[in-house]
Amino acid sequence: MKKAKKKFFLIEIPVYNIDIAVSIGQTIGELKRSLEGVWEDITDDEGFPEEIPAHAGGMTLRRTIGPHIIPYAIVFPVHPTKQQSFDGHASISHEAFHVAFETLVSRGIFPSPDTEEAYAYLVGHLVREIYKNL
Repeated sequence: MKKAKKKFFLIEIPVYNIDIAVSIGQTIGELKRSLEGVWEDITDDEGFPEEIPAHAGGMTLRRTIGPHIIPYAIVFPVHPTKQQSFDGHASISHEAFHVAFETLVSRGIFPSPDTEEAYAYLVGHLVREIYKNL
């Protein structure tokens, strides 16, 4: 059986001045090293779990900056399209929604009929960029 490749890439979201790291198949230690290569201020107390829970198809990592919770990474322990016990496509959209929600709320854009398009656009952008990089 062919071993899945590990990947790490960034998704730029310039309109909200944020980048989201995406990790596929990396251990937490590998993810930390990848992130430290991008952001020097990432430390061990930034919400890193000791491991990704076995029940998780993916996980969004967050930082608290002032009163805001800011997402900075999406972690897929297994390549999303090769997940055995989860629907990897659903995991991608699920994590993209977490990132979109927390990014927009941290900028004062709360869910409502008036902001629905901003949420839909950002989720679409994240999903598209993840698939482009798989």
